[in-house]
Amino acid sequence: MSKYYEFMYVEKLGKNVSKDEKVKAITELGKMKSIVAKDSLIKIAKNENESFSVRESAIHALIEIGDASFLDNFLPLSKIQDEDILELLIYGIKKLKAEEYVKYFKDFIDNENINIKLEIIDTLNIIHTEEAIKLLLKYYNSKEKEIKNLIRLYIQDSKVFLDYIENMSEIELLNILGLIPAEKALVVLKKLISEVTDKNIIKILISSIADLHIKGTGELYEELFDKLEEKEDKIKLIESLENVENNEKNKFLLRLLDNSDRDIRAKALTSFTNIEEEEILEKLKTMLFTENEWWLIKKLVIMLLGKSKNLNIFKQFVLLLSEESDERIIRTLIVELGNLKNEKAIPYIKKYITSNKQDIRKVAIESLAKLGYNEILEDVLKENNVIENIKFETIDILLNYKDERVEKILIEILNKRRYEKPIMERAIKMVEEFQIPFKLFKDFVIDKKVDREIRAKLIVNAVKYDKNSVEKLFMKILETDDEWWMLKKIVLLVVKDMKLYNLIDIVIKYVNNIDERLSKTAKDVAKSFYGALLVEKLKDEDIKNIAEKFMKII
Repeated sequence: MSKYYEFMYVEKLGKNVSKDEKVKAITELGKMKSIVAKDSLIKIAKNENESFSVRESAIHALIEIGDASFLDNFLPLSKIQDEDILELLIYGIKKLKAEEYVKYFKDFIDNENINIKLEIIDTLNIIHTEEAIKLLLKYYNSKEKEIKNLIRLYIQDSKVFLDYIENMSEIELLNILGLIPAEKALVVLKKLISEVTDKNIIKILISSIADLHIKGTGELYEELFDKLEEKEDKIKLIESLENVENNEKNKFLLRLLDNSDRDIRAKALTSFTNIEEEEILEKLKTMLFTENEWWLIKKLVIMLLGKSKNLNIFKQFVLLLSEESDERIIRTLIVELGNLKNEKAIPYIKKYITSNKQDIRKVAIESLAKLGYNEILEDVLKENNVIENIKFETIDILLNYKDERVEKILIEILNKRRYEKPIMERAIKMVEEFQIPFKLFKDFVIDKKVDREIRAKLIVNAVKYDKNSVEKLFMKILETDDEWWMLKKIVLLVVKDMKLYNLIDIVIKYVNNIDERLSKTAKDVAKSFYGALLVEKLKDEDIKNIAEKFMKII
């Protein structure tokens, strides 16, 4: 009987049936692991004229069949333009542990899509052969911090990795210092800093030293800095420490603030990430009032101190503002006083609204808006055709005011100008900060012309709205076949968070979804829902306690 259904479903693939019928037939063939259907499924998956949901189902079915050779029809992977299809094929390589296709990942090392790269790295980690490790090390040279951190997490205790690096020379290890055991990394660094004179290797040393997040590197920063002859190289070393967070780095940078070269001092200031230590704060305050100091140094000091939690910074800024004549410094002080969100700054900033310098007037208005100064809002509202003519920086000003009139303007802007990218980018804050009507929120979320990343970020704000309305919206999204899988996953997570028990049926439907990325999340939501409902229904307190403990276990 099963063979009869198998051939019936295969026959449906060639007929002019509805999209839903075709997806159902494909899904069933996948569950049957139908070898007979393989060629037809490949043809559907490659057909760019088919709807995405049908192609997606076909690839999932091919993955379920379990024969990775279907991937031969999509090589080289770098030629695939549809990124959703590409991500799905990479997922297929991971699911099937098809190590023979790992070599094609080298074409994506410089790819700009970080989601594709993260999927590849996850796949390489699952396969975890020596060839996969070699590729992971190449990806480790990526500029993205997220990529580096993920690779570090995946291979720090890997025996395959430790065996592979055993035969590598110090020069080869230089590019992956942040991955190798700490003791070995320090030995390698010390040896190379003391022995190497080759300028190319020294350049690699500069970028590699920042990957070390271990004690004992402070003296190495100093030793390497003193060894460098070119100012350009010294600056690159300081730049490389921007994302490093440790006390040894701070001591090194603090020493550089007394360097005679102003470019070195400026670069040191931009590399601080934590200035709350008393010694650093006192040094910065001193630099703030140093006579004849380069204006850029003062500006960087002001910007750094603006991030401090120290309450005395406000007084220091106000005092400097009263003494300063350099417009570049005045402008920076006004900006930072606005960022401090201290309303006491209003009288000191107000006088700059009438400045004859446009750039000073602009930052004064923006800072006063951040401080809630009402006259700025009234001036904006007096303008003619506010909605049609409004500038994006004016929207940023309005977002500082909790006012019904502002709310109405923002609603109109979202209605009439939602496809302008700067409007899309501000939509999230608009929804977070104001009572945007649900209908508008819903229209924005389901509108596929709106950037899907923004739609995904907006979804989490559904918790602000009526549960019944949100349930209908989420049902619509989950029932849309060609919707982005990540958007659906976020919806499922919000369904769980909002306890939308009425959606249990469609959640169960996703438990059996052929896409494992969704089915795992749906299982978690279903387990949570049934557990909560079970505990709620039980009246006997002893049984209830047992049930609660049981649900925690499972």
